[in-house]
Amino acid sequence: MATAVATPKAEVDRVVSWRLTQLRHAGYPPREAALISKCVDVDLHRAVALMEHDCPVDVALRILL
Repeated sequence: MATAVATPKAEVDRVVSWRLTQLRHAGYPPREAALISKCVDVDLHRAVALMEHDCPVDVALRILL
């Protein structure tokens, strides 16, 4: 049986911050990038790819969330 390991809050914050930076660089507005960055079940590569293919932000949010 697998044992759950708690991830330190500082590490989670670091990952969320990195995801936010990547999403902003991809073209997401600040509010939407913050929302997506906190949803760790959202595939970051998919989110970036949507912007690379000129998907409107509102449509990308419906697809990802």
